[in-house]
Amino acid sequence: MSFVDPVMEAKRREESDRLPFIVVQEFYVEYEPQPDGSQKPVEFVRWAKKGVQNPAVTVEKIARLQKFPENEIWQVIRPIYERWKAGQAAPVDGVPLAAWPGATPQLVKALEPANIRSVEDLARMEDSAIARLAIPNLRQKQKDARAYLDAMKSTAGVAAENAKLKEVVEHQAKELAELKALVTSMAADKGINLVDEPEKRRPGRPRKVEAA
Repeated sequence: MSFVDPVMEAKRREESDRLPFIVVQEFYVEYEPQPDGSQKPVEFVRWAKKGVQNPAVTVEKIARLQKFPENEIWQVIRPIYERWKAGQAAPVDGVPLAAWPGATPQLVKALEPANIRSVEDLARMEDSAIARLAIPNLRQKQKDARAYLDAMKSTAGVAAENAKLKEVVEHQAKELAELKALVTSMAADKGINLVDEPEKRRPGRPRKVEAA
């Protein structure tokens, strides 16, 4: 069973918060004719900003983005692109909104056009985007989402500490078992029996038998 390192998780979220708030809509391939008559495959990505209804869509060549590895847009797109190349569906980045107990099916559906698909997306929404969407109680839902993520972080910390404690206990138990086996082996070499035997009754007066 794997446990979340709270320090690494906090660092990941901090880095994620600095990246552009965008969503990849799709990757696709077009073919460009070459002078020799062949067709060259060219990969494209279509992305849009999150938190906006009917957002403007940007289309870019993957090859152009790859020329600038430090570009923040590419840092968001790259891991999703790599999963696409591996034949995997692009997963939701974070806790899926539909899996969050605080989200109703109606809320999930209402936020879908704005590309808000995870609890993290909801927590990061800008006030202006919330105002434009005009979804009832959306600001409260955002507070609930942030509280949920904070609780997850605390739980992850406790789980990590428990995991470390369990590892220490298991390591000590293993060392104790190895030490016991070593002592038993050394004693056997010297003809010493360390196995406890039942105490024999010392000689003396016979047991007193009580009259019936």
